Amino acid sequence: MQSFAFQVVLNCPIETVFAIYTDSERWRYRNLFGEIRWAKGNPWEEGSRQRIETTVPLRKTVDQVVQGVVPNEKVTYLSHVHGLTCETRITFVPITEQNSV
Repeated sequence: MQSFAFQVVLNCPIETVFAIYTDSERWRYRNLFGEIRWAKGNPWEEGSRQRIETTVPLRKTVDQVVQGVVPNEKVTYLSHVHGLTCETRITFVPITEQNSV
């Protein structure tokens, strides 16, 4: 099993970053995305399903199942595409003097 991690540091309140990340409407038809819609359940609730169309490099549909959400802290979901399943964990951490990068 392979895994990788990366970090992005933003000079912005964590509540704003979380709100932008979880605003599916904001991401529709931007950059590599086409249609994005919730196929089952309420947005960002455990067990909800989202369908995301990618346009670059290939036009494909990614099915995502939300595994868990803690507002302003983390989002976990499974993605299914090309016969593969990938788990994604996103953690939102405020940068302070104690945990500066």
